[in-house]
Amino acid sequence: MATTESPQKIWIDTDIIFNKPGQEVDDGLALMMAFNNENIDIKGISLIHNVNNGYQVTKKLRGFYGNDDIPIYKGTDDATKGAGTKTKAVDALAKALEENELTIVAIGPATNIANLLEFYPEAAKNIKDIVFCAGRNRGKAFTTEGSPVGFPDYNFEIDPASFKKVIESDLHVTLSGYEASSSVFLYRDDLEKIGKNGRKGDKWVYQQLQPWITKWEEGLDIKGFIPFDCSTIGHVLYPDYFEYHRDISVMINHRKNDSPAFSNVEEKPYLEVSCDFDSPNTVNFVHTAKEGYKEVVMQNVLGNNHEF
Repeated sequence: MATTESPQKIWIDTDIIFNKPGQEVDDGLALMMAFNNENIDIKGISLIHNVNNGYQVTKKLRGFYGNDDIPIYKGTDDATKGAGTKTKAVDALAKALEENELTIVAIGPATNIANLLEFYPEAAKNIKDIVFCAGRNRGKAFTTEGSPVGFPDYNFEIDPASFKKVIESDLHVTLSGYEASSSVFLYRDDLEKIGKNGRKGDKWVYQQLQPWITKWEEGLDIKGFIPFDCSTIGHVLYPDYFEYHRDISVMINHRKNDSPAFSNVEEKPYLEVSCDFDSPNTVNFVHTAKEGYKEVVMQNVLGNNHEF
């Protein structure tokens, strides 16, 4: 599935952690996929939530696998309080959109994007597509076989007001979250392949992944973990590997909390799609990764994506 067309121009908005033991690693793996892919041209990376740490680890990954010409910008440091905040990240994204039509890969809360809409609405019109790691089919529980623990829709739940603003805008939005990624698990033997891959950063990446897989094994009784954000970037890199609901109605609904292990609120908002919703807002929704997508993820993370 290699292409001879000009590389697609993209922007990545991320709440990356990666280097904190036992905290999520998905953003880092998604960045590795992006850095290793010749079919995209990354015009910039913006950070959201805990941005000082995010800057350091993104710079480190860029040094291992990317191009030092890719700029990195700090956005809102606390996504729970960041609505209406003008930052260097928002300024830089607006400038990039004035120069290029961009696809935005948003693998964190929607705070920076909502702030772009507030401060630079004209620039936002040059967004070709924005893909979020968020959303679900109506009533879908985020659970895995053999584990009773329900996962939250974290990126949405940390700042639902910003998602509401984006969903109700005229932007073309794609949701590629839990359902798109839930069939792809990375196991310890997969991590061993990364650790032995031989590139400059591979052993360091391997070390960051160990506490995360241990947390899934011991806390969830699952012998592996789902690299959620890899199916968000996957929509951009390899759309033929996914199945979609096109132009499906989307709403934010409220009901009983189905992920009490992660928050103790009685009710919470849900970002949901359904053909039965009476809603003026629609999105493209990625609901399934096709057979073979895990191999695509591994080959990209290992830097051998030429086969696709």
